[in-house]
Amino acid sequence: MLPITSPPPEFDDIKIAEFRYGLTAMQSQTYWHSATIEALSGQIMVSGRMTLADRYQIRSALLNDSLSEADQVIINRLLYGVRHGLVRIVN
Repeated sequence: MLPITSPPPEFDDIKIAEFRYGLTAMQSQTYWHSATIEALSGQIMVSGRMTLADRYQIRSALLNDSLSEADQVIINRLLYGVRHGLVRIVN
């Protein structure tokens, strides 16, 4: 049997990453949180808008239960901004 050297064309980007690097979807999501939460919050606060993609990233980070205390504080500040009108939710 010949080894497969490239994924089938119907694979999307996540499946290709899983295929090439042997990652599962859960493993591929656990590495970005701390640096990305800081960058994401900075981008949200500068623009004053939180998009659907931003909300999904924050939700994923919260559901992973791998956040540091600093990341939790950052997310709480974002929620404060939403509650007090400093950040608008947009689609």
